[in-house]
Amino acid sequence: MLYLSRPKKVFYYGKPIDFRKQALGLAVIVDSELPGEMKQGHWFVFISSDKKKAKILYWRGTGVALWQLRLEKDLFKVGSPRCLATRTLSWRDLGRFLDGFNIFLGEAHQDKIPKRFS
Repeated sequence: MLYLSRPKKVFYYGKPIDFRKQALGLAVIVDSELPGEMKQGHWFVFISSDKKKAKILYWRGTGVALWQLRLEKDLFKVGSPRCLATRTLSWRDLGRFLDGFNIFLGEAHQDKIPKRFS
């Protein structure tokens, strides 16, 4: 379950990552990109190279926690070309991003209309 207290900041890591990395591998990336930020109550968002999966890494007071979301029919909107910089997101933008909006352009996931067979 995603820890429900609001983070101080949300960081979006724009580079595609190998999603075989688990919590400690992602924590190493965070420590190399943003030294000293891991234990400050921030959340870190990672998107897979195929743009179908997102991971959120955060410090839970006694250890690192990892939450993952996988899209079945659409892709996460990460901008075109993909924004490779580490960015700070607002709490609202994180929710919109996970709900399928392109927070970089203001577009939402397209609903898949089922094909009709007659």
